[in-house]
Order: sequence, then C-alpha cells, then structure tokens
Amino acid sequence: MAKYLSDFGGPLINRNVFMFKHGEHQHLSQMQKGVLYMNNFGYFIEREKQENKKEIGDKLEATLYIEDVDISVIDEFDKESDPVNVDHITLISNWDKKVPLFCLFTIKSEELLVVEENKIDAYNTRLKLRVELHSTRKQKILSNFKGDVLFIVSPEKFLRQVNKYTEEKNISIAHGDVMYDNFSKVNSDRLMHHFTGNNKRFFWKDNALKHQQEYRIVFPNEYSEGAVEHVIGDMSQYTTYFNLEKLLSGDVPIEFTLRFKGENHEAS
Repeated sequence: MAKYLSDFGGPLINRNVFMFKHGEHQHLSQMQKGVLYMNNFGYFIEREKQENKKEIGDKLEATLYIEDVDISVIDEFDKESDPVNVDHITLISNWDKKVPLFCLFTIKSEELLVVEENKIDAYNTRLKLRVELHSTRKQKILSNFKGDVLFIVSPEKFLRQVNKYTEEKNISIAHGDVMYDNFSKVNSDRLMHHFTGNNKRFFWKDNALKHQQEYRIVFPNEYSEGAVEHVIGDMSQYTTYFNLEKLLSGDVPIEFTLRFKGENHEAS
C-alpha cells in the first residue's frame, strides 16, 4: 500500500511542505536574490479580460461576486423601490485593486509519495520522496505553465524572512492558503469578509482555480498603480530551480528528514 508523507500524522497532515514560483526567468532569478516582484489585484483582473482566459488572470480577484440577486433602491425619503432581479453583481473597491500580492503554488504532504524510508537513529528518519499529484491537478497546471520554477525547499524559512522584512519596514502583511469556493453560491463567510473589510477577502478564489492550490502574500495597506518590488534578502540557501514537468511527473527525487521529539516530530 502506498505511503505518503501525511501518513506520519501530526503536523504533517495537510502541510505545505514545499512551494514553487512560476514566472519569467529574470523574475525567478531576482527572486532567488531576494527580490519579490508583486503585481496588484487590478493587474490580474485586467489580465483575464485581455486574454479571455482564467488562469494567471482572474477577473474576480478581491471581488464580491453574487449571482441571481434582487436589488431595490432606497431614495432620499427612505422610500424603497420594487425589487429588480439581476443575473449577478460584482463589487470591488478601487483601493483593493491597487493592493500588491505575491502568489505561490504549494505541494502538500498528501502529494508526496514515500519511495524509501531509512531510520538513522531513534530520533531521525531519512525519507526519499517524489511528487505525485492528482492527475487532474497535474494536467491543469502543465497545460498552462511550462519551463523552470523556483522551488522553495523550506517554506518556513521563506516566511520567516518575509515576516522579518515586514516587521523591520513596518509593513502590514497578510498571508496564507487561498480559500476556494463556488462563486455561483452565496457563502456567508465570504460575504462577511468583504462587508467588514477583513483581510481574508483577499484570499477567496473560484473553484475553477482550485488546482493552483495557491499560497499568497498580501500587503493590504500598500497601494500601487503598477508592480512593486520588495527586497527581503538572499534566498539561495533554501531555493533551487527545477523543470516543472519533471517535478510534477515525479522525476525529481527529494530527500527529507524527520526528527522525532517524544510524540512530536519536525521536518527538514
């Protein structure tokens, strides 16, 4: 029976074990040197409109989208008009369009097959892993993205470096996994995040893009008309380049060490 990294349980269940960034080579090279190239939400909204394709572009980014809505208008005398049904409404703040973000793909513990397991001592086990994505996810990614990616071996080190930078620069930050939802249905959480201005409003995407399994970093109090760059420091110690097709096809062997401490374990 096949064994996956998540089968070790505990903190390894549904864990973002690795991350990778696809993009132009010059941007990946700069990223390894510590330069985060961040477009704003407006860029991704316009990109789908221009390309007529939802993948990198997404016209519903940071948007409250509701289908089949009854709308009525209240005038200055508090008189309400008869409701009119509309196919859908789309609401987004012009300020939210200017907020920069940085997007990454994730590989979770459930997607890492254990090929070999060697116990070093009572506290350390060395594993050889290979990526094994669901066929649908793999097909959708490879049909839209080609070439090399910058592979982040330690997301923990990367995020610590990002957090250290934002603390030093006094930059407000929100980061985490994207939440996927059926945008044709009303979701009370998604609705509330938008109406209350909660930063989680930046982390909703339609189920059509669920295969991206995205992790994103958002600077919610920064506003830019175009792309911005933030220099967080060199990342070469925990990043490397891989060919995307080879990586997702399981042709790249990955070594991984589990360190057990009592009932808990760490990974590196």
